[in-house]
Amino acid sequence: MSITPGRPPYTTPNFHLPVPGGSEDADGVTALRALADKVDETLKLIEDQIPEPGSGGGGGGHLELIEDQILTAQIGRIEFADIPQTFSHLRLIIAARSSAGAQSDVASMQFNGITSNDYDWVEIQGLNGNLTTFQLLDTTNARLGVLPAQTAPQGTRGTVVVDLPDYSRDGACTFQAQTSSRGSTQFDLRTISGICRAADTIEAIAMFNASGFFAPGSRATLYGLQ
Repeated sequence: MSITPGRPPYTTPNFHLPVPGGSEDADGVTALRALADKVDETLKLIEDQIPEPGSGGGGGGHLELIEDQILTAQIGRIEFADIPQTFSHLRLIIAARSSAGAQSDVASMQFNGITSNDYDWVEIQGLNGNLTTFQLLDTTNARLGVLPAQTAPQGTRGTVVVDLPDYSRDGACTFQAQTSSRGSTQFDLRTISGICRAADTIEAIAMFNASGFFAPGSRATLYGLQ
């Protein structure tokens, strides 16, 4: 956002205004110009305090794009490597579809190439009006959620939002995912929270499906949060 201060046209007033320093100017023009300069200076100070669009408030707390991937062909894995360690948190947003020959497919992720049994997660699922819970400990990946596949309504994509708080601090890495997906006969909504005990920091993320590929048009975007 930019403010461009402007000055109105000056006309000679019919009264006298004091000029800085104690003297007087017969027509007051000098005083008006001094006042206009002061207004411009004040507006500039205000302008400096107004954040640019998308900055989220100027002093921090805004999202900064790290990488955006839009698939033009099907692929088995979506990966983000060499993730900068300069942010406070990460947010991963996915809009995707699977090529599996079913109405849905399970999507998962791994951090830093870790495939050992160091992932624990719990899931709350809402399906067809029913609420269920499920957990898996000492497993080899973290669940992202469920994506629509071949027999799901044409053009639909599942959405996943993953938050990775304090990802660059030494210690086990935590995550929380919100996911929704429309199948051929049902709508699937899930919340998943988990931990990777072997990842001190998150430097890479890989995502994959249980059965199919990520279909063309799928998109994954990674942001850093200051």
